[in-house]
Amino acid sequence: MTEAEANALIKEAESIDLGQAAHQEAAADGRVDEKGNIVPPPVDNPDARAQAWLIIPQTIAWAITTAMPETAPAYTPERCMDLARAFVPVADKYGWDGIGDAPELTLAITTLAFAAPGFMAFKARKAVALEASKAKGEGDKLATANYVQPVNGSAVDGG
Repeated sequence: MTEAEANALIKEAESIDLGQAAHQEAAADGRVDEKGNIVPPPVDNPDARAQAWLIIPQTIAWAITTAMPETAPAYTPERCMDLARAFVPVADKYGWDGIGDAPELTLAITTLAFAAPGFMAFKARKAVALEASKAKGEGDKLATANYVQPVNGSAVDGG
């Protein structure tokens, strides 16, 4: 390998490290606009890019309708796709190709799915406590002691 070839490889590695490789590739393909922004390649299916983001609205809809089933009619597949389509311009702005390019969104969705069972358990305990409170003639006052668990061996004061 010549010194010039080695320097070319070093320069290429530095551009990859700086995240410039995608921009250089797009420029080579003529997919850069007059402002220097990457223009995505044309696609036959207008929803193809939105499909990459559909997991976000589907997960949000699942979480909300699990917690509040009465909201299910508002979270149709069409509405989820509408939200996924809204992600595409943002993804274009930041150069994201799919959810894997947005680790923060992946973290948020994963955390939501992880926390959902705990939220549902809390909601169920709260409903039981409300029913017990009503049965005792206390009206809508929640009997917090019925669903607040001991912490380090001592009961948590609910009020």
